[in-house]
Amino acid sequence: MYRYIFWAFLSILFFSCNTSKEIQPSDDVQKILQEKLLTVQDGETIFLGEGKFQFTSTLSLDGKSNIIIKGKGQNKTILSFKNQKDGAEGLKIKGKNIILEDFSVEDTKGDAIKVQDTDSIIFRRIRVEWLGEPKTSNGSYGLYPVTCKNVLIEDCYARGASDAGIYVGQSENVIVRKNKATENVAGIEIENSNNVQVYENEAINNTGGILVFDLPNLPKKNGGNIEVKNNIVKNNNYPNFGPKGTTVAILPAGTGMMVLACREVLFKENIIENHQSMGITIVSYPTTGLPLKDDNYNPFASQIIIENNKLEKSGFSPDTTRPLGQLLFQLFQNQVPNILFDGLVPPHSPKDFHSVCLKNQEGTFVNIDAAHQFKKPIADKKLYECK
Repeated sequence: MYRYIFWAFLSILFFSCNTSKEIQPSDDVQKILQEKLLTVQDGETIFLGEGKFQFTSTLSLDGKSNIIIKGKGQNKTILSFKNQKDGAEGLKIKGKNIILEDFSVEDTKGDAIKVQDTDSIIFRRIRVEWLGEPKTSNGSYGLYPVTCKNVLIEDCYARGASDAGIYVGQSENVIVRKNKATENVAGIEIENSNNVQVYENEAINNTGGILVFDLPNLPKKNGGNIEVKNNIVKNNNYPNFGPKGTTVAILPAGTGMMVLACREVLFKENIIENHQSMGITIVSYPTTGLPLKDDNYNPFASQIIIENNKLEKSGFSPDTTRPLGQLLFQLFQNQVPNILFDGLVPPHSPKDFHSVCLKNQEGTFVNIDAAHQFKKPIADKKLYECK
């Protein structure tokens, strides 16, 4: 079911030898860089020099192919939007075969880097950050590819997003690897996407570590075939500062990993430690209590495999500022099991159907029986072991 993504597009990234003069920080760098983004020729590289660049408006690259934007390093080339007045994003991109390397984007009014409708996008050694104490007024997303194909995010750093530091939405053929996300509401979030690998990342000190969601009312839905493996997910107990009304605003602080209404998801050999509310949680959309008016949406989580993860110290103090945390405290007080499943299954499923499969997995487990108002929880792990 799971397979490695074939990165054919990497073999056809033939960039021309045309290069441009290195752009340096200056008083009129907004005009200089935006003009370069408008006039850059396909196959060209835009070089950004060392220093702090100050911008007041969104920078946009649209309709270009085989473009590299390259700085001197995450902490050497800094694009600051602290004084941004116009536009929602810091950098907004649509194109084909785009590589972003070795620079930072700070303090954008909205999303840091949004890439939309792009076939082949690489984020490499990029830092996105909102400086100071994380707050609700920060932008929603740090690295934000949406409706894209062939996405690679590697060796990046994201901090301070009021929704997700690293977010991949409505996309396909994706690798997210060797990144670090800290002090975001969601560290890494995969939403309504297919054929995704998330591995060797660190999600530390967020509200929630790694989330795999499938949501209604979006053009692309019913995501799946997602592997989440060999990640370090620790201490994700940061207070939830997400804006009211957003999906992540429901997250209790202390959420390690969570699946919401997605299918074909593998959690394998991850280290998941020290989460006050819950370690691994699998829920279907009705359990959220959010309204549902999408006839083409499958609201049930299924085919979730949990294999050989290291789960330690979770559920010791559920975050009762959120309804889900209140429910956990009501059911378990300060002894929430390591793995939670709401127990909902698709209608007309056979009696022996199980949405969750445990394979060589230590730790405590419970089906909280959400379908019957939590009256008959099932804690027998053997019923959910893979055959």
